[in-house]
Amino acid sequence: MIKFGKITRFRFFVPELLSISDNKTYVKTLVDNILKRDIEQRYKIAYKAAFERLAHHLLNISPTIVVPKTLAEVFHFKSEHTAKNYVEHLKQAYLLIGVEKYSQKSKVRVVQEKVYAVDVAMMNQRDNAFAGDNLGHRLETIVLIHLVRKCKMDDLDVYYLNERYGECDFVVCKGNIVIQAIQVSYDIVAEKTRKREIGGLLLAARQTGCTNLLLLTDHERATIEEDGRQIKVQPVYEWCLDLGL
Repeated sequence: MIKFGKITRFRFFVPELLSISDNKTYVKTLVDNILKRDIEQRYKIAYKAAFERLAHHLLNISPTIVVPKTLAEVFHFKSEHTAKNYVEHLKQAYLLIGVEKYSQKSKVRVVQEKVYAVDVAMMNQRDNAFAGDNLGHRLETIVLIHLVRKCKMDDLDVYYLNERYGECDFVVCKGNIVIQAIQVSYDIVAEKTRKREIGGLLLAARQTGCTNLLLLTDHERATIEEDGRQIKVQPVYEWCLDLGL
């Protein structure tokens, strides 16, 4: 706010991407600069073309669980170690965010990492991204970005839970105690979707003992009673404005 005598004027600052007409070119240039200048030059990447294909592949399919052996085979790296290093470089350059698998065992937490694009624009605003709307994945990415920021401020950790018989998008921990389980779905209109998302939260509750269960959607709001547990359904935009967990 700027004051001139009795006149008060407000100055609004708009994020750079919103003020640019050609978003796709901007995002492409940004990603290319990070890959070529921030990573390839700094780490002296030997297989530049393969590395860039790997980066775009992970941005295209995120969120996804990283399997170094598969990446090494697909992109013809000499070893899984090379694939692991490349993924680590992408995280350090803030193109990807990594989320570890929830487990009481440390050896489980350090494998099967799940990666997300650091910004939803990077998921489909690039050449040859070949991506549709992917509203569910985009919403999940928005939640993860906001959740990581809040967890860092509150000294909390965030994991994903994945078992053979179900999964939960995020579990939030304080130390070794799970204080909240979160599922993200664009909507739960379809009975199959509703059953899957509620099932993931109930799985997290049974596995961790957590009773704070949250289902985030694009617009729905409700309270669900299931299996003797209460699940809060809340729109993502409303949750993002809430400072607490």
